[in-house]
Amino acid sequence: MKFLICQIPLRLTTQPFRIANLPEHVSLRRKCIEHAIAGGFEVIVFPEYTYDPSEEEYMCDKSKKLTIIAGSYEDLGHFNQTVIFVDGNRFQQAKKHLSPHEVSLPVEKSVKESTDAPTYFSLNGKCCMILTCFDFYHLVAEKCRDLLDGKYLEIIFSPCCNDNPRIFFMEAEAAHGHTDSLTTIICNVSSLKVGDGDVKKFGGSAVFGMYDSNTVQSLDKLNLRCNFFKNMITSFPEGDYVCEIELTIPYPRPRMCAIQYCPNPSNVEYREISKL
Repeated sequence: MKFLICQIPLRLTTQPFRIANLPEHVSLRRKCIEHAIAGGFEVIVFPEYTYDPSEEEYMCDKSKKLTIIAGSYEDLGHFNQTVIFVDGNRFQQAKKHLSPHEVSLPVEKSVKESTDAPTYFSLNGKCCMILTCFDFYHLVAEKCRDLLDGKYLEIIFSPCCNDNPRIFFMEAEAAHGHTDSLTTIICNVSSLKVGDGDVKKFGGSAVFGMYDSNTVQSLDKLNLRCNFFKNMITSFPEGDYVCEIELTIPYPRPRMCAIQYCPNPSNVEYREISKL
């Protein structure tokens, strides 16, 4: 499967969280989507809080050509809703576990916790799940254990907006210890400015899963991995980038005596968004 993962900058207002530079922001996202369609990608992934409801008609139309994990937004009920567009249809899922920043505002304006459990959905016949930011941190191990109950989870998407992605990497590493069949895509913002605050560097998007060692050795030479995490396939460089990656899902574990290995990922390329 071909994925385009978009590590983009974010500027937010507060009370409620809204995109501060909406025309510029929407233009950047459309640039990424058009690049994905032109390149024959099957799925595009955006970070948390990067969606705006004004994009719905455009997203519905473009989702007839590729699945769009569109990020999330704070809705009128003050829930953090992650939005997915598939085959011209819109689906959403409210975040269950909030970040410290989301609950730091006055009670009447803070984001609300959902009581609904994240749901599974099918993508090209693969069993998938969205675990947005701290939902990933709290629920990924539990959802991987669902494998033991007969749910064959193959892809987890985690759109996030977090300044400490390493804690997500640790959870991903633990989760991948439960199964060889899982691929995890963590998509973070490249930088964040909230209200009148300073712009802060974020980044740290990453892909976890099974891989072929020859491919990953080449990524190591380019410093596009963190060797501390053995199940990490690749991690983003700092800044505004898209990652073009083609993955075999699920990846067939080769026999110890096998001479031929299935390449995975079969392609990884990073592009600066300004050069798309």
